Amino acid sequence: RRVLFRSTESADAEPVKKKKKDKKEKKAKKAKAVTEASADDSAEEEATSAPATPAKLEVNTAPAATSANNPDGITRVFVGNLAWTIDEATMREFAKPNTITDIHWVTDKESSKFMGRGFLEFETAAQAGA
Repeated sequence: RRVLFRSTESADAEPVKKKKKDKKEKKAKKAKAVTEASADDSAEEEATSAPATPAKLEVNTAPAATSANNPDGITRVFVGNLAWTIDEATMREFAKPNTITDIHWVTDKESSKFMGRGFLEFETAAQAGA
């Protein structure tokens, strides 16, 4: 038997390498332009913003919810992006001092798997608006 080997280098390989190189250069130029633009924007923001002051913890002594926050008297609230390990006791603890009357977890219809979101029903509209 006689086996012939072909060289991996061919006449077509050169244009392909050049195209890849051109593409990389174009991508690098675009990335550089974006970073320069964002640097210019951040410099403008720094120039126009007020001088930085140390962060203070502010305590809100006003009532948590008013009729302006919840004019319709809604007591049911959607919560999303929850951890897969959340349970009712943890959610009730999180909502304290407000009282949750009902929790409905959203689950997949077929697998009944928790989908990371749910609805909380509070005792009063003021608690739901807080």
